[in-house]
Amino acid sequence: MKSSERASTTRFAELDGVVPTGDLVWSSDSSQTSKGWKICAEKQLPTPAPPEPAPGPPTLAPPPASWRVTKGQCKEQEDHRCISSTNYPQPYSANDNCLIQVQVSGTVQVLEFDTEGRTSSSCWDWLEVESNRYCNHGTSGSKELDGVKVSAGTIEWSSDFSTQQKGWKICLT
Repeated sequence: MKSSERASTTRFAELDGVVPTGDLVWSSDSSQTSKGWKICAEKQLPTPAPPEPAPGPPTLAPPPASWRVTKGQCKEQEDHRCISSTNYPQPYSANDNCLIQVQVSGTVQVLEFDTEGRTSSSCWDWLEVESNRYCNHGTSGSKELDGVKVSAGTIEWSSDFSTQQKGWKICLT
């Protein structure tokens, strides 16, 4: 092997791994004739796509509505979704009073509501929700307790000294 061949082999070996991005142009002068050259192209694999970004934190559903009895003998049910008046389904006590703290807002669902009062503005035994008093089968005037939206705050239950009824059981959804 001649030294000129070795030099050209070495020089082209430096191009190993080079990927051309344009035209390959070759020219020669007429001074010398040699064997020539050979270019072998390897199939190039496509450049892999960048990895997918890691997913962000999942979108969380709002927390379930929640409340708790903070004063009095009203009863929280085992699942803490529902609360009933004292002694329910037996009649509640005279001069009964409870405070219920709503921690996460929701909607009132009435399962049963039987208290002393009229369908007018006179409620003797009442449940106050969002500044409205409810009595006598869930009504106080024309207001209905079932479906009322409640925000964080306090619900109050109060009964007077005279007639006692079955009471109430409500849930927060």
